Amino acid sequence: MDTLYQCPYCGEPDALDLESDVDMDSPGDQVFVRDCSVCCQPWTVTVHVSTTGTRSVTIDR
Repeated sequence: MDTLYQCPYCGEPDALDLESDVDMDSPGDQVFVRDCSVCCQPWTVTVHVSTTGTRSVTIDR
């Protein structure tokens, strides 16, 4: 399922499909890079998966 996040460069909303990028069975931090579909700048996406399966997402330049 796509979730909208705000681009840290241009501020436009853009979708990420975390279900295909994140292994929910592996607790800890998972880091990957995605380009904004609006301004093409790279985002560093960090997803933290807790031992209970809860996830938090941070997007940085």
